[in-house]
Amino acid sequence: MLNSNDIVHEMDMYATFAKWAGAELPTDRIIDSVDQSDFLMGKKDKSNRDGFVVYVGNDLFGAKWRNWKMMFTRFLQLRPQDGRRASSTALSH
Repeated sequence: MLNSNDIVHEMDMYATFAKWAGAELPTDRIIDSVDQSDFLMGKKDKSNRDGFVVYVGNDLFGAKWRNWKMMFTRFLQLRPQDGRRASSTALSH
């Protein structure tokens, strides 16, 4: 068994399984899936994916591209003057 640090996203299984089944992907919409069959079968050393973005609901939470990762974290702060919560966004590396 070979080990790799290359990226394979769960959405890539859609295009990969479609190829293995002999099906074609729809062309009337954007499909965020790439065929990873050669990589998974050991015919290719590198994945077909360089990166991906992470959403939590409708909010962009992070992105990964090659050896770079950027995460956005949300945290709640209490305002001392009125005790209400204020949402803040911080960038971590």
